[in-house]
This record gives sequence, C-alpha cells and structure tokens, in this order.
Amino acid sequence: AMMRQKEQNREHPIYRLFSTRTNTIRKHHQRGKISDDLRRESLRLAEICRDKALMDNGYAAAGYARDMEQERLYAEARKRVTP
Repeated sequence: AMMRQKEQNREHPIYRLFSTRTNTIRKHHQRGKISDDLRRESLRLAEICRDKALMDNGYAAAGYARDMEQERLYAEARKRVTP
C-alpha cells in the first residue's frame, strides 16, 4: 500500500514540480554553479512552497508554480543567504 502511495505522489503536480526543481538545484550544486549555502536555502524554500501548496488550494492554483521558478527561488534564497 505504501508503494502505491509513493507512485501517486510522483504523479501529483505539486510533488512533480517539487522533485523537478530540487533535482535541478542539486545538479547545479554538483556542477559548482551554486554554493552550499544557496543550495541549502533554495531547497528549504522549495519545501516551504510545497507544504504551503499542499495546505492551500488557492496558492497551489495561483502562486505555487510562479514561486517555484528556478530563478525566483535562487533570487529569494540569495536575499536570505547574503547578509
């Protein structure tokens, strides 16, 4: 039953966008495009957006995809990382 739940999550648009984005962030880090701090903060922001989208249908429909754009996540993360 747990396996079936995981498969359903993979198809869920909120989880699909989240895993695509977090994979990209990890790849950029591996390739040296972003720092450790930026990677950590970007992943944290992505998790916050995902959780908010799961709780709030209005946000999931309207703001989630916009907030999860790569450059938008990086820009927000840079604000929080840079003192």
